[in-house]
Amino acid sequence: MSDITSVNVVDEMKSAYGEYALAVLVGRAIPDLYDGLKPVTRRVLVAMKWLGLRPDARYMKAARVEGETMGKLHPHGGAYGAMVTASQWWTNNATLVDGWGNWGSPTDGPAAARYTEAKLTEYAYSTLLSDSETWQLKDNYDGSLKEPMQLNATVPNILVNGGAGIGVGFATNIPTHNLHGIATAMKPDTVITHLAPDFPTGCDVVHDEGLDEYLTTGKGSIRMRAKCEQTTVQHGKRATRPACVFTNLPLHISTEQVGQQIKAAVEKGSITTVADVRDETDREGIRLVVIGKASAKVDAMEAELFRFTSLDTKFNANNLVIDGTKPVLLSPREILKRWVVWRDERLVVAIKHELQIKRIRADVLRGQLYATDIMEELVDIIRRCKDRQAAKKKLMAQYEWKEHVADAILDMRLSQLTRLDEAKLRSEIKVVSTRIKELIALNTSKVKRKNYIISVVEEASHDFGTR
Repeated sequence: MSDITSVNVVDEMKSAYGEYALAVLVGRAIPDLYDGLKPVTRRVLVAMKWLGLRPDARYMKAARVEGETMGKLHPHGGAYGAMVTASQWWTNNATLVDGWGNWGSPTDGPAAARYTEAKLTEYAYSTLLSDSETWQLKDNYDGSLKEPMQLNATVPNILVNGGAGIGVGFATNIPTHNLHGIATAMKPDTVITHLAPDFPTGCDVVHDEGLDEYLTTGKGSIRMRAKCEQTTVQHGKRATRPACVFTNLPLHISTEQVGQQIKAAVEKGSITTVADVRDETDREGIRLVVIGKASAKVDAMEAELFRFTSLDTKFNANNLVIDGTKPVLLSPREILKRWVVWRDERLVVAIKHELQIKRIRADVLRGQLYATDIMEELVDIIRRCKDRQAAKKKLMAQYEWKEHVADAILDMRLSQLTRLDEAKLRSEIKVVSTRIKELIALNTSKVKRKNYIISVVEEASHDFGTR
């Protein structure tokens, strides 16, 4: 009979539930601080990379991508929802999935996965999926493949695209930030306001106590306000009327929703200045025209509309992220500081990896260049050997070449031993040697790595930053 251990039920439930809650947070609900992705989104992007869905590739059925993701990496339910979220311009400042077909709108849902097609965006491919040779890997769910624990993000994607999620006892709601502002904030002695949120709809962010609280703690109510232009419009055959034209609505607010709110407020008597509402939204962008009564003052009308509708609303920010294996609440400045430290660590790994490759290439090039001068001698040595292995050992012993150099010499064709190819070898040796010096300088100087990290983010801000 096996030993029976008595445990306190309350303590056991607390321990088991705590472990379950943490597993849900880390494995499902909360985005990673360093690449800014939840596991399902990371797996979708990796599956798309494996499928060769580069930005310049052809689109592929979204159902095919979802099947690849679920079959190899994420057997927890459909991955299409994550693909849809990653494709939405009104949710992300830089979309990760380039969708073809009906991928929805701020007011309508997408078509089913069997009807839509997708590939990676340039932003996702260049800032998240580069340096794949140095990914930190772990076993997938059944141990048949390796998947990355994190992607080697070259920009702080967690701030660029934000994220939302609900776990067990925790929730996160991270606002988006502009890449231009992030690049500026990474420079020394930059004021903290450069890390203020910037929403993809282009709405205004009101600087108040809520914003200051968010910038300091990572948690606070951020006021979003639609852009408003005061003007006059022709209303039927009558004289012109005062009007407010609203564009760039707050996040997740639609013109239809605002129109219904205005109608309800007018019927209730809360709004007394409005005569009519026109939704003139088209392919050029959102445009909601609110026409006032003849006697209305446009300033009063604008104030009423902001007070009683979602044209002025709040984003309840809560910057909860996964740092390693635990959830932490961080201010945007703290997120950026931790990301830079992590990025430096990953950059050192990438530098050492590239340095090793470049040194091997330099050895090969020098060996091939030397081979052009002793061609007849080499041919004689190789001819007298019984097989390739014997020839390789002979070359390594006689010329003190490393194995990869001897292999490269044996792989050379006679046509590569011309004067023209000799010039090409000398040219490539010069390029590789220069790159080796650059890598050594980066590897030995933290200051140079910091400047390099900033320059990469600045370059990305020019390519992918908005407004």
